[in-house]
Amino acid sequence: FARAARDLLVQIRATYPRAEILWFYGLMATKFIPVLKEVICDLADTHTVFLEAPHIPANDPQRMGCNYHPTSFAHAEVAPVLVAELRKRLGW
Repeated sequence: FARAARDLLVQIRATYPRAEILWFYGLMATKFIPVLKEVICDLADTHTVFLEAPHIPANDPQRMGCNYHPTSFAHAEVAPVLVAELRKRLGW
């Protein structure tokens, strides 16, 4: 997984050299958080960051829908985390 994640980020950076890349993960699962943090740290690219999404418990029917995917309510609830980081990085 680590190699594939690194390759993906390298490919995105090559295609979009001036982009701010935010890997927003953790809403549904947290298994790969340590690996993703390490991969991104090893890239040493100040314009590529890992942003941990607030995890939603699988037993919350208001926030979890079909096959444990987040509902629109859950997305609306975590959106401020992503928006705050975008504001900071993009100067909004």
